Amino acid sequence: MCPVAIKKINLQGVSNMQDIVSEIIVMKRNRSPHVVNYLDSYLVCKELWLVMEYMDGGTLYDAINETQMCKDETAIVSWECLQGLDYLHSNHVVHRDLKSLNILLRTDGSVKLGQYILGQAQFLIATKGIPELQQSELLSPLLRHFLSCCLQTDEARRWSAQELLQHPFVTSAKPTSSLAPLVILVNNWKEKTGMRQ
Repeated sequence: MCPVAIKKINLQGVSNMQDIVSEIIVMKRNRSPHVVNYLDSYLVCKELWLVMEYMDGGTLYDAINETQMCKDETAIVSWECLQGLDYLHSNHVVHRDLKSLNILLRTDGSVKLGQYILGQAQFLIATKGIPELQQSELLSPLLRHFLSCCLQTDEARRWSAQELLQHPFVTSAKPTSSLAPLVILVNNWKEKTGMRQ
C-alpha cells in the first residue's frame, strides 16, 4: 500500500459548500505527472479530508531555506513547474497560489505543483505588487531575463507557461533525477534536527 497525504479542511464556517465540491471535481478531472494528484475525499465529523498523492521530499520552501540552489537546480524546478502550469492552463484551470510551499518534491527528484485549487495569492500581487528580487546582481543575465518574462504585471506582456517553456533558461534543464541529492540532503538535515513531519 502506498503512503498518501491528507489535507483536512474544517467545514465549520464554510459559507458555500458547493464551491468546495466544484473544486474537488476540478482536481479529480485534472490528473497529470506534473501536479499532486487528488485520490479521494472523506467527510470525518466536521472536516473534509482530501486524500492526495504523497510527495516524500517535502516542499521547495524547505529546500531553498536550508540550501542554496544552483542555477541548474533552479532551471529543473522551473521547467517542471511550467509543465504543470501549462497542463492546468490547457484545461482552463488557473493555479491561484503558486509559491514555494505549494511546490512539492520527491526523493527521486521529481517536482509537482500542489494546492492549485484551494488558495487566493493573486490578491497580494494585485494590492502589493511584485516583490523585489534580493541580490539580483548574483543572478545570471539569462535567469534575470526569464524572471522578467514571468513577472510582468501587464498580462499582455507576461509570457504564458507555454512560451516560458521555450525560454533558453529552462530548455537546457537537466533531468529531474539531478535534484535527488539536494532533496535527500534537505530531508537528512530535517531528520537530524527533528523537523521532519
